[in-house]
Amino acid sequence: MSIVFLGLGVFGIGMIAIASFLLLRGDGSREQKLMQYFLMGSLIQNAGYLLELTAPTVEAALVAVKVQYMGSLSVPISYCYFMFSYCYEKAPSKLLKFLKIVDVLVLGLVFTCDLHTFYYSRIDWLYTPEGHGYLSLEYGPGYWVFMLCSMIIPYALSMYALIRVCIKKPDYAADRQYKLVLGLSFLPVIVLCSYVMKLTLVYDPTP
Repeated sequence: MSIVFLGLGVFGIGMIAIASFLLLRGDGSREQKLMQYFLMGSLIQNAGYLLELTAPTVEAALVAVKVQYMGSLSVPISYCYFMFSYCYEKAPSKLLKFLKIVDVLVLGLVFTCDLHTFYYSRIDWLYTPEGHGYLSLEYGPGYWVFMLCSMIIPYALSMYALIRVCIKKPDYAADRQYKLVLGLSFLPVIVLCSYVMKLTLVYDPTP
């Protein structure tokens, strides 16, 4: 199973690299710039998770987790900015600025997570039946701050912008394929929820 996820990780990084290359050949519009931020965060997140999958020790795995957060914290917020621009809706700038401040605080908690139990209440190094070591993390209150402010709220705002334009401008929405984007936007949220609720064990398919 670890080989499958390693392959998916490499494939994901390759796809992100191709998408970034295609964007660089574009006209440099605001939407393309925002999508580049989104893709860069995804690239860092995927690279960090690939490092975690191949980490030989708990210390190396924790460093990889910290690398992941440098990317994963930027993905929802940059996607939210992109989605409001793509839907020609006015973004709630004050709320998004507050969420970015929370992201910085969360990053500080993650980078010091081995010194306290506020973010991860427990950190274990376990083994699969095949002998592959992996991190097993139990969440503290800081993690739920991250889930609310860095994940749920930005994605909820993105969904709001998409649903609003689909209802108000159905013809325009069909032309811009908003319904397709809306459906695809739910996928990472569903996968993340399944991992947080421990429906998927050992491997995190979210990246």
